[in-house]
Amino acid sequence: MREICEKFKIVHRNSTAYRQQMNGAVEKANKDIKRILRKIMDNHRQWHEKLSFSLLGYRTTMRTSTGATPYILVYGTEDLYQNRTADAFSRKVKPRQFTLGQLVFKKIFPHQEEAKRKFTPNWKGPYVAT
Repeated sequence: MREICEKFKIVHRNSTAYRQQMNGAVEKANKDIKRILRKIMDNHRQWHEKLSFSLLGYRTTMRTSTGATPYILVYGTEDLYQNRTADAFSRKVKPRQFTLGQLVFKKIFPHQEEAKRKFTPNWKGPYVAT
């Protein structure tokens, strides 16, 4: 090996395996992920099959120090999605002004008791606004 390196003028350096020192936050995160893995594992030999579930659980759990999930802190898309949904809903809502004595209908939503049958009406009433 030495002769080949000298022939092609290659500088060969022997090295050893090197493990960087981890920072405390990374060690804490790894400890939390291992704790979640222990709770959901049936067999210690199949930890690699449950790793994605434990990572999802870790990434979507609220942290008490920040009050946010790591996913929100890194990407921030969850808050963005909620704002977009709220804006889309607010655009469709039409404010109504009711006067005393005006007749109004009440909408029956699909999750209510009255909406269990197929041919039930979508509205209930009329009611008098007071």
